[in-house]
Amino acid sequence: MASGGADDSRLLRGKALQSAEEWARDKNLSYQDKQYLAASKEKEIQEEIAVKEQEATLERERKDKDATQARNQLLSKANQKAQRITSIGAIALIVTLIGSAIVGLSSRKQLDETHDEVVAVQNLNKLAGVLEKNTDSNSEGITFNSNEALRLSALSFNVSNHQLKQALVFATTSQAHQQLKNLKEAESEIKQSQGLLQKADHKVLESKQGLQVKVLVQKSQGDLLAKNKQTQNAIASYTQAFNILKANPNETDFTKDNQLLTGENIESVHRSLIKLSLQDKELKKQV
Repeated sequence: MASGGADDSRLLRGKALQSAEEWARDKNLSYQDKQYLAASKEKEIQEEIAVKEQEATLERERKDKDATQARNQLLSKANQKAQRITSIGAIALIVTLIGSAIVGLSSRKQLDETHDEVVAVQNLNKLAGVLEKNTDSNSEGITFNSNEALRLSALSFNVSNHQLKQALVFATTSQAHQQLKNLKEAESEIKQSQGLLQKADHKVLESKQGLQVKVLVQKSQGDLLAKNKQTQNAIASYTQAFNILKANPNETDFTKDNQLLTGENIESVHRSLIKLSLQDKELKKQV
């Protein structure tokens, strides 16, 4: 497989990219291969955005033209009919124009969300590259490294809900900053992640992906609080993650395919909670 750093012409597209992703799921790829797949996915998304923007522009132009024609027709008829008919025609025109505006705004919102998602993933992938070069960060013996950053970056494309996807990427970015000891940046990222979860629908949060994202967000927040010596708050975050795992064993089963959680993620939550909850014997016993 080609490694990272390839130009756009060498990146995978369409079925070739899909086949490569399926083939790589159960393979232990090198960092360069993972970066190459991530770059291919990013490029594909960017091209899709460009196509959608062009389609949206053409659609708006078509609707504007149709709306103008409809308006002219209504005005022409209004001049020939009584005031009552004119009023009805005006109301119909207003409704038509408002409907066109709503459709346009909806398309724009989707494009903006997709753009924000790509930017967030690109930022995470850049940090993964920094982590790969930072040997001190990778030698601390903890579970987060450049491979974990790229793994979650790639899996974020499988999350359909915008808030969940961004919450996952920002929480993972926070973990990367923590590894690089950029604690202010890590705090900013985890705050954004928590804010997105607060905006998400309750059903989405209680879905399989929602529960797993919440565990990863709480773990990331707990790690940051522990680094900042906020022990009680860190225990609270780890406990929330632990309670989700305990109450939802099937939804958080890391042995199934394409899971966001890994055994290392779950073990890290347990070990961190055991380490910090020395005074709470009952909680320690449960963990």
